[in-house]
Amino acid sequence: MKKIDIFSAPVSLHGFDAEGVKNLWRLPLQLHDKVNMGVTQLSRQTAGGRIRFCTDSKKVSCRVMVTEECLLPHMPLSGSSGVDLFVNGRFALNWRPDLGRQKFEFEYALNGQKNELCFYLPLCNGVAVFEVYVDDGAFVGTPKPYTYTKPVVFYGSSITQGLCASRPSSNYIAEVCGLLDTDFRNLGFSASALGEDNICEYIANLDMSVFVMDYDHNAPTPEYLEATHEKFFKQIRERNPKLPVILMTRPNFDTDISDSIRRRDIVRKTYENAVANGDKSVAFLDGETFFGKALRDRCTPDNIHPTDLGFERMAMAVLPVLKKFLE
Repeated sequence: MKKIDIFSAPVSLHGFDAEGVKNLWRLPLQLHDKVNMGVTQLSRQTAGGRIRFCTDSKKVSCRVMVTEECLLPHMPLSGSSGVDLFVNGRFALNWRPDLGRQKFEFEYALNGQKNELCFYLPLCNGVAVFEVYVDDGAFVGTPKPYTYTKPVVFYGSSITQGLCASRPSSNYIAEVCGLLDTDFRNLGFSASALGEDNICEYIANLDMSVFVMDYDHNAPTPEYLEATHEKFFKQIRERNPKLPVILMTRPNFDTDISDSIRRRDIVRKTYENAVANGDKSVAFLDGETFFGKALRDRCTPDNIHPTDLGFERMAMAVLPVLKKFLE
């Protein structure tokens, strides 16, 4: 079998800042010493980034080494450290390391016709090695472009990053963007999205179709959120006058209702001030509504992070607004 270079055309990488480098990091190296240590470390976790290509091989084989043994008490290895394979847009299988191991291999049989493969990488682990092999002599080509090729950029907390989805493709970002066939960048940083100037400047300079701002969970206090939220939005808006921006609040509203109300009011104020100033490209989504009423208490394993059910309901809440902005 022949090995494919995942960092070169016709293979397509999505969700990484990999231009000119051969690593699967979400932020460029030069930014790592300018942001808080949590963001620096977590930017090396792949957070559902994707590797895509077409092939007529009769099978595909992969060798993977994740950067750490990621045993979380509330999230399965299939999501934190696993890899999803989609074939022609449909989920095929998930592979993950055995307990206590960081290396794993898998093979998947194909029909020998031209198929489009998409690998979703781990949500809460880094990937040091990702080797892909196809049959000798097999065609390897460029995947079909997304309908919306400019990525939707999401900035936020561990919920944004994808905890506690059972698979890398089961967090709300992958689900809603999959439904709309749009590229995306997941800039969720567990416990570390603090709305700082350096990360804001980086995001403001990205070429994106929509920006989703969802970091109120990581603001240590409502006062901190108030001091940073509208400032962050205005920095994005100054650089991107017509960019659609979605302002969201956290979905686990019931965990601390009084605190959730205070934070929601702060985020809503940013939205209302923007509208009052004539901004027609901003939307507000109230996280209290995301989980609905039926089986609401089944939407998290720990009263914070969504289960697959919680993420699916988040995706359905975001879908109509994101669709409107993209169209």
